[in-house]
Amino acid sequence: MAKINKRRKIIFDMLKSHPQGLNGEAISQQLGVSSRTIRSDIKALQDALEKYNIRIFSSPTKGYRFSQFEHLSSIEHELFKDNMSNLETSKQRINYILYKLLANTLNDISITQNDLAEEMCISLSTLKIHLNEVKNILKKYDLKITQYKTKGIKISGEETKLRYCIVDIKNIHLE
Repeated sequence: MAKINKRRKIIFDMLKSHPQGLNGEAISQQLGVSSRTIRSDIKALQDALEKYNIRIFSSPTKGYRFSQFEHLSSIEHELFKDNMSNLETSKQRINYILYKLLANTLNDISITQNDLAEEMCISLSTLKIHLNEVKNILKKYDLKITQYKTKGIKISGEETKLRYCIVDIKNIHLE
């Protein structure tokens, strides 16, 4: 089953409060994510709702809407229990990417951008925006993100600078 994060719960609530339908552009603007991310979230919600025999319909004129509106409240608790993500803000996502890349680099592991985006439940375009922020943070330590063809990305630079970066970032988040 697809991971249901807080953003997807918000989309669920938005659609629930608009039984006539809500267009994807309005949802993406309100949540500050790309329309591609909204389409992915809608698909994940659809996958999760499948076992309850509830569908999300999409039409150019009405937008997204639920097929069986009357049954939503009864399945809502089960659908969203213990399945929330802590990656809802840009800052949380940037920190996650930074920590993930630092940990992977120390363990000599690379990760593809697609795998990282999927793991975080965000679109590739949103990930690339966040990677630019991570690159700016790493620049302060003379570190950079390096692409290893099909193997993925890692942080490259001197190990001592990598360790300074880890210590600084850990201290910032302990304060």
